[in-house]
Amino acid sequence: MSDLDGKYSINELSELFKTTYGKPSDEAFNTSTLLMAKIRRSNNFIGNDKKMLVPVGYQGGRGAGILPEFSNGSYVQPTLTRKRHYARARYDRETIKASSGSDGAFYQGTSRLVKGTVDTYGDMMSIFLHGQSNGALGTIGAAVTGSGTTGSPYVCTISVGTWIPANWTKNDLVNVDTSVDKFKIQSINRTNRTVSLVIQAGGTQVPADTDLIYLQGSKDAVITGLGQAMSATSGTMWGVTIDDSFKVSQIDGSGAALTLDDLIRASLDAEEFGGKGIQGIHMPYNQYRRILNQMEDKKVIEVSPRDKALTGRISYKAIALETPHGDVPLIPDKYMLPTEVWGLNYDEIEIMHAPDHGWFDDDGKVFHRMSEDDAYEARFGGYSEMFAVLNHQVRVHTLAT
Repeated sequence: MSDLDGKYSINELSELFKTTYGKPSDEAFNTSTLLMAKIRRSNNFIGNDKKMLVPVGYQGGRGAGILPEFSNGSYVQPTLTRKRHYARARYDRETIKASSGSDGAFYQGTSRLVKGTVDTYGDMMSIFLHGQSNGALGTIGAAVTGSGTTGSPYVCTISVGTWIPANWTKNDLVNVDTSVDKFKIQSINRTNRTVSLVIQAGGTQVPADTDLIYLQGSKDAVITGLGQAMSATSGTMWGVTIDDSFKVSQIDGSGAALTLDDLIRASLDAEEFGGKGIQGIHMPYNQYRRILNQMEDKKVIEVSPRDKALTGRISYKAIALETPHGDVPLIPDKYMLPTEVWGLNYDEIEIMHAPDHGWFDDDGKVFHRMSEDDAYEARFGGYSEMFAVLNHQVRVHTLAT
């Protein structure tokens, strides 16, 4: 007799779980943000690593007057290695037992936790996708106060250059610097750019100015982030030297306010230097508001004199930049730094997963008994890496906030 007696055994509940939540969970993750929904994805990353082949030069010969000689083609070969990413959900045994008498009760008892797990995982992957490849949420930019207790937490001011409000979630467990000690985020003050941390049992680490804060266990263990790839002007990415044949076009905002000219230049630079147009312009909300305000000043509203009742309308439902290769939408993106704008070609960005990305059910079960708790757990995640053809992307940086 299963320890989950009733209508279902634990195996049958696992099958019901997979039938109910399997595909919808994958779809929810794949569309968790517009960037996730737009870029390419695959589920066939097998072997120890994956080698790409990106042409960066002409193969053959051309000239006039005489028959040209051949030259060898020029390629770069990025090497990708997978990173592990997880989200865990805890299911109280009593709740599962009480809901095991009917499909409807089971769905009601688990739907919120399932949605929360997938949403949390999607949020984490979006943070990493936009980040610097090191798993950091932000950098402490001032002296830390407090003693790390619930009554006197460590109050950490995050530097303005790394402050992204969407990166921080109350009750998340984080690490500081190189320590594996865990801290719980007790509160977040978006106005002052502060997060309050309570050290967990057994920890001794004291946060300090210039320390980086990471999601637990994530230091240098996450997918390559677009934040790093878009800003790389030297060194290597995926083992390939950054040079003019494999590099994002950079536009220096020089501390000035974002203008329409910056967006037009981003669109044209992508086509001029990369040979392909961008498909979306991603920007933080402060820059999106700036563009909205610029457009509002030029807005013309025609009113018919026959209208008896008028509804005032302000702002716009959407903004698109007209370019030689079509309309390019402007997309507010909460995971971006406040001083940057990215012009992206989605077809040249891909997240590659090992097979069976999603709920872990290799032994046929989604629910696994927790050894020290009267509960079961389920795990969602997989083994992934991101790759982008850099010369088809554009970055506007150092903008006024």
